Amino acid sequence: MKDLRASVLRGAERGLVLKEAILENFMSYEYARIPFSPGLNLVCGPNGAGKSSILLALSVALGQAYTERSKKLADLIRRGKDIARVTLVFDNSPGSDGRRPVPSVRSNELTLTRYLKADGDYWYQINFSPASKAEIDDMLSSFGIDPENMLIVMHQHMIEEFTVISPQQKLALVEKATAISKLRERVLESYTTLRSVMSEEQSVKALLEEAQKTLGNWKLEHEKLMRRKELLAERRKLQLEYAWAQFKKQLSAVEALKQRLASVEEEVRASTERAERIAAEASVAREKLESSRFEYRRLFLKLVEEEKVPNSSEAVKLREMIVRTENEITKNIDAYVDLRVREAMARHRLGELESERREVERRLSDASSTLNELQSSAEKVGPIIETSRDPEEVRKDIDANQIAIASLGTVLENAGEMYDSYRKTFEDLKDKAGQVAENRAMVLKELDIRKEVWKRAVEGLLSKVSDAFRENLEKVGATGYVSLVNPDDLENAGIELLVGFGGANPTALNYYTQSGGERSVSVIAFLLALQSSILSPIRAVDEFDVHMDPRNREAFLRMIVEMSKRNPGLTYICITPGQIPPIIEESSVLVVQNNYGISTVGVVTKGAR
Repeated sequence: MKDLRASVLRGAERGLVLKEAILENFMSYEYARIPFSPGLNLVCGPNGAGKSSILLALSVALGQAYTERSKKLADLIRRGKDIARVTLVFDNSPGSDGRRPVPSVRSNELTLTRYLKADGDYWYQINFSPASKAEIDDMLSSFGIDPENMLIVMHQHMIEEFTVISPQQKLALVEKATAISKLRERVLESYTTLRSVMSEEQSVKALLEEAQKTLGNWKLEHEKLMRRKELLAERRKLQLEYAWAQFKKQLSAVEALKQRLASVEEEVRASTERAERIAAEASVAREKLESSRFEYRRLFLKLVEEEKVPNSSEAVKLREMIVRTENEITKNIDAYVDLRVREAMARHRLGELESERREVERRLSDASSTLNELQSSAEKVGPIIETSRDPEEVRKDIDANQIAIASLGTVLENAGEMYDSYRKTFEDLKDKAGQVAENRAMVLKELDIRKEVWKRAVEGLLSKVSDAFRENLEKVGATGYVSLVNPDDLENAGIELLVGFGGANPTALNYYTQSGGERSVSVIAFLLALQSSILSPIRAVDEFDVHMDPRNREAFLRMIVEMSKRNPGLTYICITPGQIPPIIEESSVLVVQNNYGISTVGVVTKGAR
């Protein structure tokens, strides 16, 4: 799946055509196969039947992470079930150019599946192979599909939401739906480059000022130079003494460890002999115990035979012998157990000594390695010297020497050479400052060009959309236009819809000025005006006719039907709780019903209509 996006970009020019959605344990659906056709797909049914759930399932399968219906996706799983699955089936058959929309999927159908689990886990599959969300987003964005954009998938109540969002948010949605956002990104890239160049310019300017200040300030200070040479010679001697002092201290540590190792090894030898001696005694005790047990069994069997003889005096003697044997067994057991305990303790002590020996050997090995390293390092510094001082004492002298050197500040060997070096640095910085200034001018020019390209693209799009918006409103007896506000300010640029009803002059569309029906008419009119510019092959809207009167509802249905006819390769999904008018003969009609808590979908044939 790694090259999925690149594969899509190399694919056929036509978009993905949605053929079917399969819902399993999703909200009120147990299992439903919902067919879709290119053109208009009208979903109708009573409130609460599960119509909006179809659109929600479509968005979730396309990657939406948050929905208005639930705080978490796990809440969308049908009650009593642990897992839900939504599958979208797309047409991936070769086009007239012989290429598939997604060439890497070598089948005529592309299935996109999203699983939801009650524990919050979810994952995707493409044609039953695992895929990451990033891969899904890359593939869908190549076709302009964005389930988070309400201009592409407008869920229930989003008509009202679109009314109240800011002009800047409206423009952002339009840009993302029509790919103009790419032009905005190019402008933002130029802003980023400009900030980087300006930061570099400030840095170069600061360096240039500093170099100019220090250019003539260097002089040779002979006394400092001589004192510095003396301190450096003293430091070399101290470093040599420090290296061999470390070596001698480590040598003493190695000798001490060797002595300790010899002592431990002697203890190990003694403990080993003691443990073996006790083990031998325990073996003898066990043999005595086994002999007593054997004698006990022999006497017991003989007693059994004697007890068969009436009034046998031999039986009495055997019982007495058995008692003595039992006592002897008890005594032997105690002796054997005591020896085994002593043996265990001896071996435990032996184990401790062996562990200590290994630890001493390890420490000795480490110490010897360190000694070799210190000797090698010391020999690199210089020949061995005699010293009775501790390394830390020498270290303090080295630190004091270093402080004395540092207190001298900067000492130059040749003031003339340093002056020449700083003059060259200054000239180089002047050249660098000039180059950076040229770069800033070039970036500013590129930024202006990109802003102008973005502005012309937005103005061109909105001009076309505004004309179509006005025409759509005129069909229902209203008027209006689309206005671009703050066109010269990328950050604050936005879109305003101005509408007028009943002969009134157009005013800004908002929640307070227009009625619910007028807001619905305005938003749907704008959405239809934008259709020819939207990239996504899938467009959906829930309850587009909310608050509309029958006349406006039928008028907009006619517009939607005509729009779908003009764009035969696109899939339009409209959800309505109202009745089906006779004008949608050439459209696909899906009827949703809910029986006993289970939603089902039926397809209404043309004859049945």
